[in-house]
Amino acid sequence: MNTLIVSVLVSQNLFAKTYGWTGDDYIYSVVQTTDGGFALAGTTQAFGAGGDDVLVIRLDPNGNLVWAKAYGDTSVDVGYSIVQATDGGFVVTGGTTRYAGPRRNILVLKLEPDGDLSWAKTYGAGATYEEGRSIIRTTDGGYAIGAWGNNLIALRLDADGNTNWARYYYGPGWLGEAYSIVQTSDGGYAITGVIYEDAIYSDNAIPILRLNPDGSVLWTRFFFGMVGGLHTWADQGNFIIQTSDGGFTVAGITEVGNFVGDLPMFMVMKTDSDGDLSWATVATGIHDYATSIVQTSDGGLVAAGHTRTMNNDFLIMKMDNVTGGVLWSRTFNATVDDHAQSIILTPDGGFAVAGNTFNIPVGEHDIAFLKMDGNGDYSDCVVDQVPPLGTPDFLTPDLSISAPAWTHTTTNLDFITTASAPTVTDVCQPLYEHVEEINPGSHGWITCSPVTGGVLFVSNEALPIKLYSADGRVAISDNLEKGQTRIPLDSGVYLWQAGPYKGKAVVR
Repeated sequence: MNTLIVSVLVSQNLFAKTYGWTGDDYIYSVVQTTDGGFALAGTTQAFGAGGDDVLVIRLDPNGNLVWAKAYGDTSVDVGYSIVQATDGGFVVTGGTTRYAGPRRNILVLKLEPDGDLSWAKTYGAGATYEEGRSIIRTTDGGYAIGAWGNNLIALRLDADGNTNWARYYYGPGWLGEAYSIVQTSDGGYAITGVIYEDAIYSDNAIPILRLNPDGSVLWTRFFFGMVGGLHTWADQGNFIIQTSDGGFTVAGITEVGNFVGDLPMFMVMKTDSDGDLSWATVATGIHDYATSIVQTSDGGLVAAGHTRTMNNDFLIMKMDNVTGGVLWSRTFNATVDDHAQSIILTPDGGFAVAGNTFNIPVGEHDIAFLKMDGNGDYSDCVVDQVPPLGTPDFLTPDLSISAPAWTHTTTNLDFITTASAPTVTDVCQPLYEHVEEINPGSHGWITCSPVTGGVLFVSNEALPIKLYSADGRVAISDNLEKGQTRIPLDSGVYLWQAGPYKGKAVVR
């Protein structure tokens, strides 16, 4: 069979909110939780033990506050990346000056599902400067961290925070910083960030380091940008994913080197599985940047970041995976100056985008959170705007690299936990929409029909399935057989997702 094409209706909750206290608050990472809600991680100066504290906010599927807590002491404590643990809790990485002041060591916090602190640890090489910038949960339930000090650092932890291995990566005449890490399909890793000349913060390049499961180097690629015949002097990879074809996509910046002022441009680049460049696209406005990217079920790529060129707004752009062509582009304005930091796919096929907004009348930074549908639409909330686009060239020299063990000390912390509720403001009118979607792919199909006391699925392949109740909770987690599968359900409205297929079921 070479046709699928079963149309279904998917219900989506759309909302845009800000969250803030009296003082500056920043969010850098968002993760979808198993009950359909969200967890956000960042830093607050508004409450806590003093100075900068790690901030974690827990939201329900509609963006309503479940809890918000700060973690720290009188040192500077920052959070950059969050994942959900297998027990339903959360793990956050960032940095702290607790034992390295005024410099920082890598910080990792393990939280219970209710936000209570389970443990806190630092990983550092003395009074040096290291920060954890990206954390992922590995397939065995442990964690991998991309970090930076004077070099790119990768750190592999077990579920209790014990180090399995740690390495740093550098070459003759250059140093680097790791900003993002992903586990690859073969159990290894890939990291990106920036490299620069030793002691000279110029002539930056985007690295992609492909690592074996033990952290040793499989291959490396380095990209020095050229735009409009000008050498770019501050290229940087902020986020990396492995795409469904085995290649890699990096979201970041490339910065035209006129040496008069910073001219960063929103940049997305795609490589094949060997790290060779397939395409690169830039939004050629001034002071734009990309911070995060996801791949959608239809193979497309959606990147999020900031555009100063278009009103200092969130910029969210969907691109074709094969060509890099822009399929749609949206901007979102929360208050005055809005920066998207993290984007994720949601179970209903939409997107959640978390970031920061500077409210000039109030004079402080707050948190902005946008939930949009799978087409990037949200009536009267986002604007269809495509920035001027360009195609950069890249120089790709071979650079030697070393990957020795990173010798460090692990120290347990006794952080203070403080709870507080922010002021929550609707930026846009929340919507509950019905969006028609087509099942993806070209060789599969699935149907869902109501029957007495439940629903009947008919599928031409065996698939895992989850059904979500109207409040976003997982009602059923099961497996579909090839053929017919009947699932009993109480009366109500449910969203379901089976592999790449999704839809809505109404049980009466």
